[in-house]
Amino acid sequence: MATSELIRGLGERLAGASSAPADSPADHLEPESDADLLPPDPKPGRKARGAPRSRPSVAKATVAQKRAVADALTMMITMPAGIVSLRDPVCGNAVLDQADAVVDRLVPIVCRNPALLSWFTEGAAYMDWIALMGALAPIAKTIWSHHVTRSLGHEQEDHGEHSDDFSGYPAPVFSAA
Repeated sequence: MATSELIRGLGERLAGASSAPADSPADHLEPESDADLLPPDPKPGRKARGAPRSRPSVAKATVAQKRAVADALTMMITMPAGIVSLRDPVCGNAVLDQADAVVDRLVPIVCRNPALLSWFTEGAAYMDWIALMGALAPIAKTIWSHHVTRSLGHEQEDHGEHSDDFSGYPAPVFSAA
């Protein structure tokens, strides 16, 4: 069978006429039954040219939630800054001085994000532990300043005489006997 006859037979078969022989390759192009047919494609959708779609509105945070977020952020900023100020008073105190301004800027950001708001306000048992650490921080700072850096409570009582002068306590001489 020539190519032109094959094309003509295919065209006739597609047009509804069946002049091609039963064992021709055109037989394999038509479906066996109506069950093999795919459903027709849906009509293309058109976007509405009205107002642009906006995000679904998020519930606003309550005053109590904002206060809880502010308290949590204050603890999360001041505790590490207090620890840093033990070793580096300049940097630690700079963070402590700006803590309120940073918290004021972070609260609206946290309150706009439902996941962050939930993390800060719901089931926050960890915040109790952070609050306990905040209550213990002044004790730790006092112990550090008194015993480690010796910058607290070791004022010179004899006004000018150095109290750490150990020259009056000579080490014993050991003989090699």
